[in-house]
Amino acid sequence: MNKYTNLSFILLISSLCIGCTSCSNNASHANKTTADTLAKTIWENPRKGKIWEKENVVHIPLTAYENHLLGPVKSVTYREYELPGNGDSAKVLVDSGYNEYKQSGHLIVQNEYDANKMPKIICSYKYDGKNNPTEWDLRLFDDNVNSKTTFTYDDKGNRLEEVTIDSNKENSSKTIYKNDNRGNEIEADIYNNLSNLKQTITYKYDKRGFQVEYVEKSGPRIVNLKLQCSYDDKGNKTGGTDYSSDTTIADKWTEKNDSMGRRIETDYFLPDDSLLEKRTIKYDETGYPVEYNTYKPDGSLYEDKSYSYKNEYDKAGNIIRQTEIRWNGGKRVPITYTEYEIVYY
Repeated sequence: MNKYTNLSFILLISSLCIGCTSCSNNASHANKTTADTLAKTIWENPRKGKIWEKENVVHIPLTAYENHLLGPVKSVTYREYELPGNGDSAKVLVDSGYNEYKQSGHLIVQNEYDANKMPKIICSYKYDGKNNPTEWDLRLFDDNVNSKTTFTYDDKGNRLEEVTIDSNKENSSKTIYKNDNRGNEIEADIYNNLSNLKQTITYKYDKRGFQVEYVEKSGPRIVNLKLQCSYDDKGNKTGGTDYSSDTTIADKWTEKNDSMGRRIETDYFLPDDSLLEKRTIKYDETGYPVEYNTYKPDGSLYEDKSYSYKNEYDKAGNIIRQTEIRWNGGKRVPITYTEYEIVYY
């Protein structure tokens, strides 16, 4: 999955895309670096204290900071290739893209192209004076779909309303948000194109402002999903329980973090507390996550759920070449290779 785009997961054009951070809470760089200080990069998790949270329509972070980009990045151009695996054939272009950022680090346009360099996706973003997103304008070329989402806020910057107008009218929607007096979002009521309530999402917080419960309901009553989460005193997740209904436990999990708050292990358990699987993350000397391993209850490796990256960085600390490595027949085999061109302000 391309870390700068993640465009293969497209919204069902309902404009409510949810990214589970309990299972994917990768840390981000918190400061600019030079070649001399690259190895001393300080990492910080921008999603501390949150279970699930809304992302943009093409499932990538709206800021360069969240996307692990360092310094005043103006644009990122990438080309992703498949590797033949046997070394006998040349690499094959899969897709490519171009993302552009404001000087503040906020994403303003992204493009994705297919292997023939024909456009697949273009999405542009607008913001208000406080850098709150005010408009997403999306076009999906393959499906001939156009979708525009607009947002409104109160004078405190709390999101009040989100409206998506889609060329496929069935995918148009409206979401009304409610916030508490601390500015925490506590409810999102989602209506379909006929103005019927389709889904309600609610959040609960502890006294520190950390999300401790997330609930999805069909209409106002039927619970389809409930997540509960606990944190340490720094806001790093320590564990939680996932429910498939209001009372039915789907699984439980515990999480371990290093001294910088980076997730290094998550253990998943069945409702009877027996181990389901263990996931670990390792980081390179720059602090970037480069190895993801998943283990069975007996300690053996799930090869199809384990992978790693080999990265090369520029002087600012941004990735300019990345090779994804997967397991195949007991061997680690390079699968994809991506080149990045970073332009700075």
